[in-house]
Amino acid sequence: MELNKLSQVVTIEHNDSDSVILRIKDDAKMTLLSTGCFKGTEDMFIISKRSRKREHLAFSIVYKDGGHFGWEQFELVSSTLKTIQKWLHESVVWDFGIPIDDKPELLEPFNNIQSLAEDLNMPHTFEVAGFGLDNMIMRKEGAFMGGISYGNALKYLNDRYKIVLNEHSNSPQTGCDVFLLKTESKDEEK
Repeated sequence: MELNKLSQVVTIEHNDSDSVILRIKDDAKMTLLSTGCFKGTEDMFIISKRSRKREHLAFSIVYKDGGHFGWEQFELVSSTLKTIQKWLHESVVWDFGIPIDDKPELLEPFNNIQSLAEDLNMPHTFEVAGFGLDNMIMRKEGAFMGGISYGNALKYLNDRYKIVLNEHSNSPQTGCDVFLLKTESKDEEK
């Protein structure tokens, strides 16, 4: 799966237990403008993670002149800001591999990832679960990533990693389908 347009023009400036800060690359102005959602004067995006202090995610745009604008995950905002929020969330979670919306203790293993390469070079355990194969959720090391179909989960994982285990079972509590998938770096292929 290709990185979304926003992920192609940002780098991870900072990542810890409180937030992920994405800095816009210097040559990205035209790409941002072409989305129809940005002014071209943006410098950074800040995603404040759920934490013991914060119940929901929060998003901020920091402009080159020092100004900023922020909103919370479920705040009523314009469709443009909802699109930006979606792109930011997808960039951090799906493209850079950093879950951000779960219990702080489940997010801990991801708080130091500083680049896509770091995530791709680590082994991971994923769980894809749901009733039927079309409407499932995916967890990475126990941390919630989001909704996905089983087919798209396999495509996502195969594009990024080498799958070394794919084991199916049914949950003893609910009976739902559960796929346990273990991955390692594609670079480790012999």
